[in-house]
Amino acid sequence: MCSIPVDGRPHLPYIGRIESMWESWGSIMVVRVKWFYHPEETKGCAANIEGKMALYQSSHVDENDIQTISPICEVLSREEYKLSAMGKIPKNSVIDNEDIYYLAGTTTQQRGVCQHSSEDIKF
Repeated sequence: MCSIPVDGRPHLPYIGRIESMWESWGSIMVVRVKWFYHPEETKGCAANIEGKMALYQSSHVDENDIQTISPICEVLSREEYKLSAMGKIPKNSVIDNEDIYYLAGTTTQQRGVCQHSSEDIKF
């Protein structure tokens, strides 16, 4: 997972899952990223969301220079997130709690309608 801080909106960093990486013919490292969206960036997802760390998986994919990716974050299932927050599962990560999000559901391409079905989502 990756988190890309954005000037002017530090509370809503771009978050995506790196699907692949390669070196382009200009010797530039490129990553293919599948993006998540914050509830505030979607239509109708902000209602009934617990906490500010919710994300919605999308089908939005693009390619970026690897240098745009920083720092690392983690996206857990809602259940794993709750257990982690209560300290009921061992933390096997070096990621700070402020960089741990949970999957609240899915959204259609480019900030569309959301579905709250996180327990069935495979990511």
